Amino acid sequence: LKKMENWPIEKIHEFQYEKLKKILEHAYKNVPFYKELWDKHKVKPSDVKSLKDLEKLPIITKDDILKNYSKIFAINKNYKNNMYRDSSGTSGKPIKFYHDEESIGANWAGDKYFKEIIGYEMGKDVVLHIPVVNEQMYLLPESHIIFNNYYPVTKQVSFKPDIMGDNVFEGYLKYIKKFNIKHIEGFPSSHFAFVKYLKKKKKKIRIKSILSHSEVLYDSQKKFIEKYFGCKVFNRYASSECTIRAYKCHEHKGMHISPQGIAEVKGKGFEGKGELVMTSLVNYLFPLIRYSIKDIVTITQKKCSCGRTYPRIMNVEGRS
Repeated sequence: LKKMENWPIEKIHEFQYEKLKKILEHAYKNVPFYKELWDKHKVKPSDVKSLKDLEKLPIITKDDILKNYSKIFAINKNYKNNMYRDSSGTSGKPIKFYHDEESIGANWAGDKYFKEIIGYEMGKDVVLHIPVVNEQMYLLPESHIIFNNYYPVTKQVSFKPDIMGDNVFEGYLKYIKKFNIKHIEGFPSSHFAFVKYLKKKKKKIRIKSILSHSEVLYDSQKKFIEKYFGCKVFNRYASSECTIRAYKCHEHKGMHISPQGIAEVKGKGFEGKGELVMTSLVNYLFPLIRYSIKDIVTITQKKCSCGRTYPRIMNVEGRS
């Protein structure tokens, strides 16, 4: 990722296309769902001769996965010893999305790369999560959270998502002081509620960075949080499926998309506003190819003023 961050966009596309060819061939040969679906639509991996040709393949949704769950797993892979992430269920029935080593490695690398840009190092700096949602893939399932919410392996302080209120906020403060925590990750609504509590109690703390994810970050929330903590709020786009990952840099002009996944706008290609369609280039165990969770976004291929050439999600409006 560090080597690629200044590549011309054409070179990034070449890199992605080479990875795309391999995963399409693998899916057609080893994943019964895609073999049946693509045969039904009379399309084969060999028909995809460029990234633009991705649009020849049908778009799939969570409903398709639910109806064909057992057929999504690659028959030449063993999924029983691999990690998974639970979907939140906000768009319907929750699902476990499984990941092989390559997928987990790519996601950890993406998080590490982008968080170092923000200003902290995974596994070194203590981070407060408010809240954490059964992150089995990130070594943070509730069963692993020990030492009263502190998990020493990953240097993270985490709280369950279904608990909010003054007592919990006091717990946040306790750990912030104990570990001199300067970085907080979590839902915008959680950050907002915590800051409202601090303001009500007239307690002031200084944080170096706030990372927001999983919900739409509204401008009014962002300004309120930044003013009180005296730092910038960085936004992240990701989902339980881990198909793509995108983070804001210090320019705060959209979220850079890791090249380990492809982001399209339905019916418009790789730029414009509309329904986000995602393809993972690394998960051979449980491939998601042209997958939509109905999020409405705006994407640009233009180079960011920070110098990085990765495509960017300029904004996320919510879910259709």
